[in-house]
Amino acid sequence: MDYILAVNNLKISLLPIIQGCNQTKTVFENVSFHLKSSESITIMGPNGSGKSLLSLSLVGLLNKEIAEVKGEVRLNGNNILIFNDHEMCSVRGHKIGLILQDSMSSLNPIQTIEHQIKESVIQNFKSEKKCLKNSLIDSDVDDLLELVNLPTTKVFKKSYPHQLSGGQKQRVAIAQALALKPSVLIADEPTSSLDKDSKFLLLNLLLKLQNEYKFSLIFISHDQQSVDYLKKPIFDLTPTGLIKRPQDNQVVNPISTQQKQTIEVFKRILTAQKLEIRRDNNLTINVEEFSVNRGEIVGLIGPNASGKTSFALACMQLIPYIGGLYFCDQVIKKIKNINDYYRNVQLVFQDSLSTFNPLLRVFESITEGLKVFEPSLSDNEIIQKLDFYFKRFQLSIDLLQRFPFELSGGQRQRLSLIKSFLINSQLYFLDEPTASLDRENKNILNEYLYESTHLHQKSFVIISHDENFLKSCCHRIYCIEQGQLNIL
Repeated sequence: MDYILAVNNLKISLLPIIQGCNQTKTVFENVSFHLKSSESITIMGPNGSGKSLLSLSLVGLLNKEIAEVKGEVRLNGNNILIFNDHEMCSVRGHKIGLILQDSMSSLNPIQTIEHQIKESVIQNFKSEKKCLKNSLIDSDVDDLLELVNLPTTKVFKKSYPHQLSGGQKQRVAIAQALALKPSVLIADEPTSSLDKDSKFLLLNLLLKLQNEYKFSLIFISHDQQSVDYLKKPIFDLTPTGLIKRPQDNQVVNPISTQQKQTIEVFKRILTAQKLEIRRDNNLTINVEEFSVNRGEIVGLIGPNASGKTSFALACMQLIPYIGGLYFCDQVIKKIKNINDYYRNVQLVFQDSLSTFNPLLRVFESITEGLKVFEPSLSDNEIIQKLDFYFKRFQLSIDLLQRFPFELSGGQRQRLSLIKSFLINSQLYFLDEPTASLDRENKNILNEYLYESTHLHQKSFVIISHDENFLKSCCHRIYCIEQGQLNIL
């Protein structure tokens, strides 16, 4: 039988990163699967199981200095694992494409959106030996933007990645991949940053494009809702291979109403009144009233680009706003030492990769804030804190010696949370904290949030598209829609 992609006995091992250590760590082995033209599979698995390593290995992007790959990856009969760089460049993107989990890692921060999509279109034109006519290229760029439900206006096309929402950046990355018309497309958590409506639009788009262009699809996701919607064979990635399983509709176990009612709510810790937030001279959000009490978890939901992250950035004094923002009844703008505010209010960014300095090991990155705000801590006390949180979030302490690019998306997500939780703050803004977490780790975070509010009276604002998770842990949920923030 002819397969467009045949993966046979694939094994990935992490090479020693600590000088003097001779041991390698096997992430998984005996991974095999086969795809015919237009066929699809879904790959699921816990955080750190190697799903992203698998996707990177299939397109030849796994750094040979940190990982060893054995086995076969046959694309149209050719084992691409033995291809040199030049040969791999001729198939990567054109024959087998990858939509990365972290959209920012595939976008150039100093180039416009139009320029980046245009680069992919030009590559495709060259491979198909088409005439490089500007009008044709511009038309393809607009078509791709429309396909992924993005504006084709000049203002949007001249935007830079930092000016877009997380969902918009993800869709730009998808447009880049589609521009090259691959015969196999790997989608690594493509819906993680999308709201409910955009998620189903994207899934329908993938199915429509697959039916039209007959590419094979490898869909990697933690989102059971997306997986169920696609109705494709599901495989669990385990250390000993892929295991096919039936679909499981179980979601995060919700905290009971009785448990929620036992959490005592005290004085308001954050209040916003008659707040206006503007981005690029346009009104993004109008907030009549918003509040967070001590020991309370407040959810914030809304479509992509509705201004959820902008609201958090305004609360963190990182973008301008008009109106009243109060912390413990103090006007935040009038707090004399802003470091006192940042000592008590933390923000965990949506893009976990941008949280870390790529040149620093994990230990140096996640202890930066702790050393600034608690300089008197001894090395032993820091290690004790780290040990507590690593055990709590089921992470190996060995990760402290790794660099950010050596981690899975789920590992980086949990480490981003730990980086903020290490600092004993009163209020935490968590922007899409579950986007890269599997079901088990969502439950772990849910339990931690409950204990933090119940036992330590900490407060949280959770920005998320995961409505089930918000309902399972939040006392109140606000929604941003059409520029207005209102309580549900």
